[in-house]
Amino acid sequence: RQIHRRVPRLAIRRQGKGVALGFRRHQSHELVEIDHCGVLAPSLSALIPPLRALLNRLQAVRQLGHLELYQAAEGIALLLRHGGALSNRDLDSLLAFAQERELALFLQDDVGRRPLHVPFPLYYQIDNIKLSFTPGDFIQINGRLNEQLVRQALAWLAPEPGQAVLDLFCGVGNFSLPLAAAGHPVVGVEGVMEMVEQARGNAEDNDLPGARFHRADLAADFTAESWARQGFGAVLLDPGRAGAEQVMPYLLKLSPRRLLYVSCNPATLARDSEALLAGGYRLARLGLIDMFPHTAHCEAMALFELS
Repeated sequence: RQIHRRVPRLAIRRQGKGVALGFRRHQSHELVEIDHCGVLAPSLSALIPPLRALLNRLQAVRQLGHLELYQAAEGIALLLRHGGALSNRDLDSLLAFAQERELALFLQDDVGRRPLHVPFPLYYQIDNIKLSFTPGDFIQINGRLNEQLVRQALAWLAPEPGQAVLDLFCGVGNFSLPLAAAGHPVVGVEGVMEMVEQARGNAEDNDLPGARFHRADLAADFTAESWARQGFGAVLLDPGRAGAEQVMPYLLKLSPRRLLYVSCNPATLARDSEALLAGGYRLARLGLIDMFPHTAHCEAMALFELS
């Protein structure tokens, strides 16, 4: 069983004259310093000691926030979050580290996110589909299990040939593009414009014109939007841990025959299911995927059908 994560977030804490690097203790701000992590992809785990050494060479110790690592198809990307401007010396140190280890390097401050060194394209694959992303975008943390998740989602939702599918919280197109590749017209909707643009680029790069993407506030009534008025026989949604409570009334207005809810928080899935059951849906299938081994979290998938 492949348990390796491809996306960790490592906390940084000032300690004496240097910094500690590791994970936050459960339900605590306390940092547990680590030298390796068996749950991570080995290539990511091996970076932890040299990254700590790099951070301890930087002048901007007080400005460091946290860092994120991404195992992409062609290499590793690093996103360093910081406050304020970094000195030229620190920028030179970061760039030299990225060049020496052939890493893609991105910096993010309160103004925005910018690339410092990108020696290869950043993408992951699902079958023959390439999904480009930028560090900071949401992608599922386990690549192998994500492939299984997507295949199971398509098999369970099983749209009829030519049936339009609505994909809410679509991100960079993780479900939308495989659905489009299977021949279904897809409308993907996401609240973050940068990811909408990334998804549009992914559809173009994979020659999937049947996937169209829009930005919308999904906590507001979206049923009057032009893309929502076409009607959908099937809906897929994959919200964050907070769930999709505010979306439920508008989904009920659309009244798709089949609705697949993918959730990383079974508690909010259970809460939101009450609205669907009260609105005339029945729970047809329910399953769990251990996307987060060695934690209390899991990925759940629930298929609802209109009674």
